[in-house]
Amino acid sequence: LLGMSGSLLPLVMIAMAIGLLVAARLTRRLPGHRVPLCVLAGFASMLTLHLIMAIVFGLTPIAPAREFTGLLGQAISGAVGGLLYAALSKRV
Repeated sequence: LLGMSGSLLPLVMIAMAIGLLVAARLTRRLPGHRVPLCVLAGFASMLTLHLIMAIVFGLTPIAPAREFTGLLGQAISGAVGGLLYAALSKRV
């Protein structure tokens, strides 16, 4: 797991940053939907990241994401990250 942090972690950070920035923009127009937008952004970011890597490399470099359940698990982990972001960045 530590060996992957040098390659996968920056990609996840970029994907989540883009997704959560889009969610923040949408929250301005839909202020009552902040949490669902962040969760959806995290889910979509991880799903998109793995699909783009599969297209670019011609295979899925992350072994668990090669099967549907693994890909879904990765996307759900992104959704949890979006939920944590929404909870921790809530304006008081």
